[in-house]
Amino acid sequence: MRQESRSDGGGGRLFVMGCQRSGTTLVGMMLEAHRRIEYFGEMDESVNRAGDITRELDLVAVRDVPVPAGGRKAFAANRDTHRCGDIHTAFPEASVVWVERDVAPVVASMLSLTVRDGCWAGVFGPREVAKHLHTAGDEVAARIAERLASEEARTRDLGTATLVWAIKRRQRDTWKHAYGHRMTTVRYDDLVGHPEATARDILAGLDCEWDDRVLSHPSFVDRSVPRPGRADASRTIDASGVEKWRESLDSSDLLVIDEVRTEYE
Repeated sequence: MRQESRSDGGGGRLFVMGCQRSGTTLVGMMLEAHRRIEYFGEMDESVNRAGDITRELDLVAVRDVPVPAGGRKAFAANRDTHRCGDIHTAFPEASVVWVERDVAPVVASMLSLTVRDGCWAGVFGPREVAKHLHTAGDEVAARIAERLASEEARTRDLGTATLVWAIKRRQRDTWKHAYGHRMTTVRYDDLVGHPEATARDILAGLDCEWDDRVLSHPSFVDRSVPRPGRADASRTIDASGVEKWRESLDSSDLLVIDEVRTEYE
């Protein structure tokens, strides 16, 4: 079977990314269930290394992964959304699947996910902002982050989560400019509400044949592999959690979210 050379531009490789807590892990597991796609998650140390601020993709290792004719190699890249320039230079012919979700449910999820000694927004949110500032020199984001640092905990976490979401949206536009038709944007609500139609759109965008296993990923993925955010690989695709965020955010929380989003945009 023919394998890609190391100088082929990255065709056959694809990057799954978006803002954390937006459904990228679900999309990754769906692709992993496909017969012709091998998926490398965020916790796979064979293609991830320690970066200056957090673990990120080792682009040499990604390039060294051979892609058989007709196959695909998919890489989780939430932590690499700030690296569009480097990744596009290395893999200009790769494909991108960008998963997005509305701000309120993302923020609610970032606050409800407990990690280490706090919530995701408080522990890892500043890390995502720092990576962006390190590469983009974004004065508005820097000003907002500095202001939020002096706020009380709830406001700080709400604001930081919102800022991460807004930064990722700006990064999405950068990726779209770089990859054009090679980038497919997926809305989480569409994915869980209309899984087959959305999955077909994703695979069509990847020029990959349909495989109905993507709709039944719990039966085909390795459920012993740890997933980001303690995602349950045995859970089937459903829309039951779409409105769950309303239980954890009140009107004052939504006001903070709206203020930070408006200030940044």
